[in-house]
Amino acid sequence: MTRGGLLLVAIAVGLWPRGVGSAQDMTPLTLVTAFADGRVTEQAVSIDGLRAWTPFFPRVAGWRDEPGTLPITALNVRATLADTGLHVSLSVLRGPGKEVEEPVAQVVVPLDQTVVVDALRSVGLMPVRFSTTRFATPPLPSPVASSRTTGVLVEAADPTSDPVPTYRITVRNVSDTPVVSFTYDSAVQGRASVTGQRGDPSAVPLMAPGERYTFTLRVPSSTSHGQSFASGTALDAVQVSAVVWADGRAEGDPNRVTNMMAVHRGRLAALTPVVAVLQADARAGATPEETLRRLQSAITAIPSTIDALAVAATLQLLPRAAAAPEGWLKDAMAFGAQDARAHLLAELERQHTASGPTVSAQRALEDVRLACDAWLTRLRALFPTP
Repeated sequence: MTRGGLLLVAIAVGLWPRGVGSAQDMTPLTLVTAFADGRVTEQAVSIDGLRAWTPFFPRVAGWRDEPGTLPITALNVRATLADTGLHVSLSVLRGPGKEVEEPVAQVVVPLDQTVVVDALRSVGLMPVRFSTTRFATPPLPSPVASSRTTGVLVEAADPTSDPVPTYRITVRNVSDTPVVSFTYDSAVQGRASVTGQRGDPSAVPLMAPGERYTFTLRVPSSTSHGQSFASGTALDAVQVSAVVWADGRAEGDPNRVTNMMAVHRGRLAALTPVVAVLQADARAGATPEETLRRLQSAITAIPSTIDALAVAATLQLLPRAAAAPEGWLKDAMAFGAQDARAHLLAELERQHTASGPTVSAQRALEDVRLACDAWLTRLRALFPTP
């Protein structure tokens, strides 16, 4: 939870301070971020460090980006252990798919001190104030577990420590079809809290029929109300809110289903022309080196926006999306397209790194072709034609 209702999406939290001597020294640290509009977030930090972003941030009045510059869509924060506190890196994410990261500043935030990052003004954002305090562990009763689907059930929601308080959530696919992705929601004191989605970007099934899947859900940070320790808040409830199966069937909250399917549709739209390049070059007998160059060009050319025709086609495939605002649907599809672009570029880089001098370009290309064909087949299965 956050003061003022500020959303901060945490990817991984936490870290332990060094130089321990007392029990208090072993208490996990918390990064406190104060925004110019009065909002404050408190994020506990784990062993692996903190990565988090927020789409809400005060802007400098009257600021205009240079022509052709992608708009800032998120403020991105990373924190790792420093000798005297936390080492914090701040950047902005640009574009609808957050596809461009622009570094802004790196600072060290000592324990119980405040550091102002005025460098944000250089990109049109108001400064933020960072401080560091300690995280107080609350008692963690087990939340009430439920599901809005009949095919995926929550079997367990067990409190644990990692080292900050977390819940270990176990779900099970009780249907006869593999699960591609699902969403979950949680509640604190009757109000919506941490939400999220689980699933592989390349649509590899997450759970076969009868299989279980376990993940951790962090305890949301609460406000300290002027106290010297930040604290966590126990969850009241956790719920599977929607699920998408490998044959394109879906169940649960209509909005969550629509979002998952729109993201997959954006991935499909991005992957289709890339596979077409592979197929055309194979028919033309192009050399592997030529195809790999054209393939990289096709991937980098994947657009960061989705046109109205693509949205209209998606609406025909997703009747439940008809009530969704067009801009919301376009954003979800754009996220999927950019996610596919990043995934494909990473696959090319992986093949390039793994190939070395002993593996031919032909072999590397064949591995890419097989991966893309399999991905396209899985995505197309989510949108079967009548």
